[in-house]
Amino acid sequence: MKKILFILLCVVCYFCSAFSQMYLYEFCYSGPDPIPPCYIKDDPKWKISHGSPRYVAYATSGLYNNVELATNYPNQTRQAEGIFTSFTFKKCYKYRIEIRLRASHDMPDIEVYAANGLTEKINEKCNTAVPPTVSDKKLIGWDHASCNSIPYQMCTSYFPSQNSYWSPDKEYSQLWITPSLTLDTTSFFISKIIIYEEWAQYAPPSAPQNLRQTYATGTTISIAWDRSTAANGIKIARYNVYGNGIFWMSLTGTSCTIHGLKQCTKYTVGVEAVDECGNVSSRTSIIGETTEDLPLDTILQNTINLSSYPNKNCIIQAKNSITLMPGFSVKANDAQEYFHARISSGCGDILLSASPPDAENLYFAEDTTENSLSILPSPAEKELLIYPNPTDATITIEYLHFTGNEKMFLYDITGKPILHYKLLGIISHIDVSFFSSGIYFIKVITQDNVFVKKLIKI
Repeated sequence: MKKILFILLCVVCYFCSAFSQMYLYEFCYSGPDPIPPCYIKDDPKWKISHGSPRYVAYATSGLYNNVELATNYPNQTRQAEGIFTSFTFKKCYKYRIEIRLRASHDMPDIEVYAANGLTEKINEKCNTAVPPTVSDKKLIGWDHASCNSIPYQMCTSYFPSQNSYWSPDKEYSQLWITPSLTLDTTSFFISKIIIYEEWAQYAPPSAPQNLRQTYATGTTISIAWDRSTAANGIKIARYNVYGNGIFWMSLTGTSCTIHGLKQCTKYTVGVEAVDECGNVSSRTSIIGETTEDLPLDTILQNTINLSSYPNKNCIIQAKNSITLMPGFSVKANDAQEYFHARISSGCGDILLSASPPDAENLYFAEDTTENSLSILPSPAEKELLIYPNPTDATITIEYLHFTGNEKMFLYDITGKPILHYKLLGIISHIDVSFFSSGIYFIKVITQDNVFVKKLIKI
């Protein structure tokens, strides 16, 4: 017995979930007149779109429980009768409509529309009329109803069909029923209309693609991604951004900046798309990393020995030469050249560049054992390619020995970091279109080498 009750409960729950709502419309005239007028009168729900739909009684009950929608197409002048009612067809839902009817002859042609802008047109002449022109409408379904070739026998028409649903791509406020607007057909009599409304289970949106870190400071990470797409004309409503699995923010655009972070810290940054119906995409994630906020402590000297310089958190510039560690130095080619060095004790990244530079590339190798830098042999130049250079939009970084751990840093002419990016493969594309024209330096840190190259943004 308990098993039977459990099965019945499951069946009830299934049907409750399958049909979230059902709307029933029945016709029954109860006015003061002994015989109903030749058009619908004082009906609280239904209005006339064209012609003179009237109440009709059947059987011996004496109740006027049907509405006739007649047709009359003399000389190919299309005239008929139609009715409409207020009903909201909502996006993110799907609908099926059943109409119980009788036909004066076999197989009437019925059309059901979702519409906006229909107005009531009472026709007291008790005749048919040309259907109105409705620009904002959507055909839910057309049915060539079969009533078994027996006049006035009850049958059912389904819209769009008996086993399918219709999903609107926008909101409509009216349900409109009329004989076919394009075919010659017969009159019919409606007694009952049932509308089934169910939540539409659309596929989730596509996951955000090309998620990337576009900028970082000591306390912020800026990210951007490509726009997602949703199913069935549904729009993307927002994007949710997460940091280390914790919700950070929602926004409608495809880029944002996260504030209040810790310096020199890595974060798992994730983005997911949410459509208008609340469907959520899978989450796309990258590892973002903040930099170190350094004071612009600019010191101009002829020669600076960084190994003995007391302030490791600064940007310095020198003429002629910079000594990195005892025994290693970089020298200028002429007296007009300045070297900029960014020394960081927190994040551990070093930029060495020349301003104004007269060399396209500077190469360095890091010896972690001795904590020193030295100039690389020239053959290493062929391992890393950056093009086009100059550029006005996107650069391509090509590194043949890609391992997945390579990082790219972009610095302005003062040595300030303005972009931090993890290479995605042997070939990576980076958008620099939003930076001002000028000279920049790209540093790529690999497992074995540190490459620094000049980039001209035009």
